Amino acid sequence: MRTWIGTILEKGILTTHGIKKGTEYLLNPELFAHAKTEYNTIVKDIRTIQV
Repeated sequence: MRTWIGTILEKGILTTHGIKKGTEYLLNPELFAHAKTEYNTIVKDIRTIQV
């Protein structure tokens, strides 16, 4: 699992906050900011996909 996360961190897909056991892994917000999408994802859209 660590090597998989390490690869994603190297590619800049994830960002980290915290140290050691308190580390949080978050999606890089810059990827969303630079993505050329024509719509905003909202909870309603995500629920529709899961159904």
